[in-house]
Amino acid sequence: MIRGQSGQTIGAQLVSASDGSAFTGSVTVYVTGDGGTQAVGQTGSGSCAHEGNGLHTYQPTASETDYAVVAFTFVGTGAVPATVQVFTEAASASPGDSSDGEVTVTPTGDELQDAIADAAVNGVKRMRTDAGEVEAHSIPDQIAAAKFAAAQEAQRRRRTVRLIRVLPPGAV
Repeated sequence: MIRGQSGQTIGAQLVSASDGSAFTGSVTVYVTGDGGTQAVGQTGSGSCAHEGNGLHTYQPTASETDYAVVAFTFVGTGAVPATVQVFTEAASASPGDSSDGEVTVTPTGDELQDAIADAAVNGVKRMRTDAGEVEAHSIPDQIAAAKFAAAQEAQRRRRTVRLIRVLPPGAV
């Protein structure tokens, strides 16, 4: 689910508490964001649509999806309640957006070496889809970046002060 975006649908299968058959009655959804206080859904006072065979769906508002983790609890009188927990993710930039849409991941140490080795063996140089185009850095550029990162890490670790005693020749 995309964080902070409306027009999405979440659903849950409900069964009758009395006989386990598909629940076809009225269902209300309650929303809990990031472990906060549970509240009745904002769209239609939490009213859900019955899609058939016990499947009930709800369309959350943008504010209801503006959490890292959202729990949707589907409740109906005579039904076994069902909770669907969703981890949201940020919307990715599309080719028409003003942002460049790049995602930067900076591995360190062994992760960096493993990433370069994996890219050399399994990597794709360029990929194009309907959503856009991605091109990987060349292997020599990745190696240069790894060397640079290692040098930066070494410099960061060397920030200690050494005190030495200098004696002129013949001094005791």
